[in-house]
Amino acid sequence: MGKQNKTIRNRRKIKVENYDNLNNDTSGLKNKITKAFAREAEFTIISIFIVTIIMISGAYAVFSTVQKQETYNTLTVGTLKIDFDATSTDLGNVINLNGTYPMSDIDGQKETNPSYSFKITNTGNLDAFYKVKIIDDDEMIKEDDCADNLLQKDKIKISINNSTPFLLNTVESNDYIIDSDILKANKSKVFSIKVWIDEDAGNEVLRRHYHGKIVVEGENAQSNKNIVVAYKYDEENAATKCISGTETTCQETDCYKDRNKDICPKGTIIKYKVNDQETIPFHVVYDNGLTLTMQSQKNIVYNTQWYYTKEDSIKAPNTILDKLESVTQNWDNVNSKTYELGTTSLSNKGEFTGCTQELVCNSNTYTLTERTAKARILTFQEAVDLGCTREAQSCPIWMYNYLFNSTNFSGTENDIYKENEAQTNAGYWLINSNSSNLDSAWDIYTNGNLTDNSIDNIEYGARAVIEINK
Repeated sequence: MGKQNKTIRNRRKIKVENYDNLNNDTSGLKNKITKAFAREAEFTIISIFIVTIIMISGAYAVFSTVQKQETYNTLTVGTLKIDFDATSTDLGNVINLNGTYPMSDIDGQKETNPSYSFKITNTGNLDAFYKVKIIDDDEMIKEDDCADNLLQKDKIKISINNSTPFLLNTVESNDYIIDSDILKANKSKVFSIKVWIDEDAGNEVLRRHYHGKIVVEGENAQSNKNIVVAYKYDEENAATKCISGTETTCQETDCYKDRNKDICPKGTIIKYKVNDQETIPFHVVYDNGLTLTMQSQKNIVYNTQWYYTKEDSIKAPNTILDKLESVTQNWDNVNSKTYELGTTSLSNKGEFTGCTQELVCNSNTYTLTERTAKARILTFQEAVDLGCTREAQSCPIWMYNYLFNSTNFSGTENDIYKENEAQTNAGYWLINSNSSNLDSAWDIYTNGNLTDNSIDNIEYGARAVIEINK
């Protein structure tokens, strides 16, 4: 399914010369803006749906303006068109937060705090799936040479159509998607976005910059064509039992066609065509409405250490991740994901890499630089969310099926990958290490629970956790 992003790039620099005379009349954008501070500051006028916010000269002031377009800006994907209309009445307002100081959520949502408004119109005859993002404007950051002086995203508050405000950094793990939905054919939706500085911001925001842009992505609202079939997971009822997807009692589901959150329950079995040659069964870990995070039904990597040695002072899952990434690099139909271990909250379950015997993850035992890959391994936090504890058979059966001796613990199938006795499949690694013993890392064991084992143990492997579009 194709998609296209469209941003408008007709920019020009304007000197801020008189702060007291700033105004938000879009018809006056060609007029001279007179002096505001003794110090120089510049801000950018960006067309239609690009927002720029700049922190200036020892004040909390945020400046952002948007120039109105004379014509529609149209995103076309096949027979689908989404029009960005900023020319109609009450649309295309200029965000002009001149002289803004940190404010409360109540004040940030008041009418006195200017909004940036735009309208998306689906002029096609097919329903459209859209995503609205606020992302860094890398071109302007480079032009202003301010990469080392950016305003932290945990200081920027946003509200969409007077909804509950949120900090910009909280949507980082979701690719900064701030809204998404299905737009029916010949229907429109108006967005009013308010931006302000969080009331808890302190002097650390002085002189900081932020360059961002609102980007809208659209595509025909059709389900992922690489999903071969999906089954409802059921380990309780004999009449509809479905643990592996091979049972004759399995019931099909089309939950993946619905782009609302949590429609596909955890464990849902999805047979997915990862590339043109290979179809692999997965189980749903997390459904965020737009995408599905899934774990492979079987180990993809065998007999591989979490980390190759205990001797290094910094121990992280490089060994197992490197092997998994190598095996899955040709999975062309899987989304590539970028994450930083210790920073990124995967599946919104928490970012910490160290977890205790009490199932608490509240510290980083290691951090890793940015990785981009088709697959990763499950986190401890995700495993706990799925029901796993340190008790035997606490995990749902699908999580420890197809391991060595799985059938001794209610599993339906044992591991069949045993070319010789040295190749076992006792479990699979998790991303997290043991907070109290850095020589051990967490895993899912064949008896269906969370255990920790030496990081150089070769009896474990990896199950691929991937993300696909619905």
